[in-house]
Amino acid sequence: MLASHDMRHLDISHLRSSQRIVTQTIALDLWTDGKAGILYKSNLDGEACVALFEGVATISPYGRPGTIPADDPDLLAAAEPWHLEIEHN
Repeated sequence: MLASHDMRHLDISHLRSSQRIVTQTIALDLWTDGKAGILYKSNLDGEACVALFEGVATISPYGRPGTIPADDPDLLAAAEPWHLEIEHN
């Protein structure tokens, strides 16, 4: 898929570009795998944004947001098929 869109590798600039077919393909793969959504940084201010997948995710105003540790098994499992490296803050 990347080669067909003239991309040698996937990085954040590609995800934030106008190449919507790439981000839509990734989102479809996550949705098909039963994931409820994806967290990403805004192009406008770099703040966190959440995209929830219709028919899978629910949201409720309860609790406080937390941080996912970089060594979280679910995070690592989600990153592995895409060969993504998790940055430690």
